[in-house]
Amino acid sequence: MAPARTSRDTLQLEDYSDADYATDRADRKSLSGSAVLHNGMAVSWTAKKQGGISLSTTASEFVVASEVARELIGLQ
Repeated sequence: MAPARTSRDTLQLEDYSDADYATDRADRKSLSGSAVLHNGMAVSWTAKKQGGISLSTTASEFVVASEVARELIGLQ
């Protein structure tokens, strides 16, 4: 259940994310990490190995960015 908000209230969410490309030399999967903050306080964080194999650093960064975007949509 979401708290009631007036039109003046704003939800201040910040996100930070990073990916380490092909960290695991055995399977070449990248690591993702992210944190979501509400008014400067952490409300969600994660660090995990990505499910697929990315072909570039940009692709692995895009994977974690899309995961954080889904998280932000769910928190609003």
